[in-house]
Amino acid sequence: MGCGIPTRIGKDNLKWEETKQFNLGLDLNFWNSRLTITADYYDKYTDGLLANYQLPKESGFAYMKTNVGEMSNRGFEIAVTGDIIRTKDWKWNASFNISRNINRIEKLSEGKAYMEGDIWWMQEGGRVGDFYGFKSAGIFAYDESNAFTDKWEQLTPVLSDYCVLAEGTQAIYATHGHIYNEQKLPPLHSGDILLHGHTHVPKCVVHETEQYICMNPGSVSIPKEESWHGYMIWEGKNFVWKDFGGQEHLRYSV
Repeated sequence: MGCGIPTRIGKDNLKWEETKQFNLGLDLNFWNSRLTITADYYDKYTDGLLANYQLPKESGFAYMKTNVGEMSNRGFEIAVTGDIIRTKDWKWNASFNISRNINRIEKLSEGKAYMEGDIWWMQEGGRVGDFYGFKSAGIFAYDESNAFTDKWEQLTPVLSDYCVLAEGTQAIYATHGHIYNEQKLPPLHSGDILLHGHTHVPKCVVHETEQYICMNPGSVSIPKEESWHGYMIWEGKNFVWKDFGGQEHLRYSV
């Protein structure tokens, strides 16, 4: 036996939607009904529009079904049907139709826009079913970057799966970690450094047998295995792991 936790709350003065509609239609037949044209126009206005209204999280409920405002739907539909060939033995016809509906939220009960669910944006002058999200600002070209140094020097992005950096005679193989990692090594020489993320766990391990060093900077946003929110700094011959408070957790010098 189990019980469910309610996600929405009822409303005492909830009422039915009320809709007024006007229709105008026209039917035309030509040449003994070989060509038929049907045209319809409608104008529908709904008062007491029912929708989910998102509630503050401290209320303990996600949303409430309520009458949020007024909505209109106006549009037309035109259909054309014709018998291309009509004989005693067989008939071949074709049809075409076109329609258009204009939906508009005319009025909201509280007069201000709000979010229904996670993606539906309700606002006066808008439409029911409008998405809410980010608009694309375009795509960075291969030689563009939105990353800068502390001296406002624009960085060049690395778009490959890995890059190889040099520190004297020592190579640093930097990669994400989903392809090359401690279980599947890239081509390394003695004393090289494998630098990768992917696991969100900061580490610095010297592998004596394979003669390489494995490093992981950790994670700024989602640290795992009870590690800290932090980052790694590489300055000259020093690799330093710090948290957001500036406290040093690991250090390795080559």
